Amino acid sequence: MASFVGDTVELEGIWKDDALNCQQCGAKDFCGPSENRLGCTGHVICALGDVAATAQGSEPKNGDTVRVVVRPEWLVPSPSGIAAQVKGVSYAGHDALVEFDLTGHPERVRARIAAPFLPSVGQDFHLALRHPALVFPVEEPEGALA
Repeated sequence: MASFVGDTVELEGIWKDDALNCQQCGAKDFCGPSENRLGCTGHVICALGDVAATAQGSEPKNGDTVRVVVRPEWLVPSPSGIAAQVKGVSYAGHDALVEFDLTGHPERVRARIAAPFLPSVGQDFHLALRHPALVFPVEEPEGALA
């Protein structure tokens, strides 16, 4: 099991091996891992849309259900991003942790937004992911039979 320092956003997603719909670059050959460069190894369809992703610790197969993990600072305001509504704002001086309901999805996500651009509770908003999502296998619940 992976552990992270700090806050994360975790969602369920469906892994796609190809990069034909990769919104970051459109071609897996150009964004695959190489020296000093983090790239995607496929893409994942989740509540954040169809996003570039990097598989961690496993090689998921096309169509596998996976756990999608992103950092709140990777979610940024974007007019063309996924529709959301602001549900809460926790101020932290130069920025805030803003909680959003994603339109059409039951998931709630948190984004770290810089102070000059803080939205208010109830405001409609659009979010985009500025970094490939990290993808992990879905863990079996404790006590599950194999």
